[in-house]
Amino acid sequence: MSAMPAHIKTASPPTISSRLWTLRELFSCLQEDARYAESREELTELHGQAAYFVRLACGIGAAAEPPRARAALQALAHQEFARATDALNHRGQELGLTLDLSPGWAG
Repeated sequence: MSAMPAHIKTASPPTISSRLWTLRELFSCLQEDARYAESREELTELHGQAAYFVRLACGIGAAAEPPRARAALQALAHQEFARATDALNHRGQELGLTLDLSPGWAG
């Protein structure tokens, strides 16, 4: 087997800071989508996406991380989930809906 040519760079694995930034960006986009949601179904779908992001951050996404990095990732995911849920509930109120989505993560 031949060696990798010098001009080809291999991708380095993402750092914990890049993963935290990506998680913040995902939740930021979700909150932006909440501002434009027009129905209970859209808001419920966005809540499901937020829950999925938390599952990824706390499960698959954090499995290979060292304990401190994993804890930081999980804490941020739970914090952002609460913020996203607040944004979804607020948008529901603007639309005259009673969503009552819990900002606490139970899953």
